[in-house]
Amino acid sequence: MNYNIASYLIYLPVMFYITIKVGWTFYKNGQHYIDDIIPGEPHLAKVINRMLLLGYYLLNLGYVTYNVSRWEHIGSSLQMCNVLSARIGFIMVFLGVLHFINMFSIWLYGQKVKHSLNLTLNK
Repeated sequence: MNYNIASYLIYLPVMFYITIKVGWTFYKNGQHYIDDIIPGEPHLAKVINRMLLLGYYLLNLGYVTYNVSRWEHIGSSLQMCNVLSARIGFIMVFLGVLHFINMFSIWLYGQKVKHSLNLTLNK
């Protein structure tokens, strides 16, 4: 049995599902977060949210697909479980870190917008 092919057949669908499900959840819930941070700009918030989703999909699905080409030869079912656990775990940690970086970046942008609005209103 070729364990690499079995690993690919497990890894790719699992990672595509996780990436798409998590991305869609971020997209739906992120709209409220962005609307709150950038008040009065619903069109801008929607555009930012769509761009974040697109970038998220491109980055993660591209990395998942590229990652398959970098695997070493898998010679046993135990090694297959180890490789799958490590690869899936890394991607999930990466997704979490990316999510918090995006949230922080949007928060910083929102602070800049609020500061600019305060300066404009105080004139």
